[in-house]
Amino acid sequence: MRQIDNGHLTDAYGVPFPKRLTWKERWKAASSCAKTVVLLLVAFIAGMATLIANLQAVQDFFRSPPSPPDVPPIVVEITNSSDHPVDIITRGDFILWLPGPGARHAFGKYEFRKLDGSQIDTGLVTIEPDAKPRLLAQVLDEALYAMVFERADCDISFMVHRSTGGHQTTDDMPFAAGAVEKHFLTVDVGAD
Repeated sequence: MRQIDNGHLTDAYGVPFPKRLTWKERWKAASSCAKTVVLLLVAFIAGMATLIANLQAVQDFFRSPPSPPDVPPIVVEITNSSDHPVDIITRGDFILWLPGPGARHAFGKYEFRKLDGSQIDTGLVTIEPDAKPRLLAQVLDEALYAMVFERADCDISFMVHRSTGGHQTTDDMPFAAGAVEKHFLTVDVGAD
């Protein structure tokens, strides 16, 4: 049976139980190696808890960024109403007509390609009189204009340059997926 002797518990033989140590006393008594192991274990558990709590952020960090959408090529039908062949340059400027008052606009570059998407090596395309060839106008710097293309609130027109100088501008078309897939632009390079 336990008895209390001078405020300490004793066992049946009268031997006092050892005094209870507080956490502070136990910490002081522990070796520095044991303290380091305990601190590392607490830090590891806290780190794992933080990692699990923020798992989505970690996955987003290591996930590759999404690729920007492509701007599909736009079909342009080129006619020549003159009585002689006209050479046009395969690279030119396009105009993006921005929404809002004042007819604000921005310029960009495009390149004509064959209907199969391959490049035109010579840099010139000859348009015969009364011919109506169709070419693809590929917007250059797609990463920049893809964001505008997704918004679908602008119109686009192309300036087709003749090799002898001067240019003709196509009609306007909405710069949006629905319009680009269903319609084409026209321009008469023989008109003055």
